[in-house]
Amino acid sequence: MTLQFSRSLYEAAAIEATVAAFAELATFTVSSDDSGFVVEMRDATPDIDDLADHFANHVLHMSITMTRRAAEGAQPC
Repeated sequence: MTLQFSRSLYEAAAIEATVAAFAELATFTVSSDDSGFVVEMRDATPDIDDLADHFANHVLHMSITMTRRAAEGAQPC
């Protein structure tokens, strides 16, 4: 499965953190270009039907958290 994340909304560090958090559930390959990030998810555990949705939601949550912390002057998570 291929997931695309726009650079205007998502943080690279959020994608990296989510890949690390989900590493036991699938194999991930991340690439990027000027407009965004592409995550290839393979060999996903069959126990979680909507793993891609969970992954995308986690990336969004992490991106929001990181952006808010940066705006408040806090250290990144």
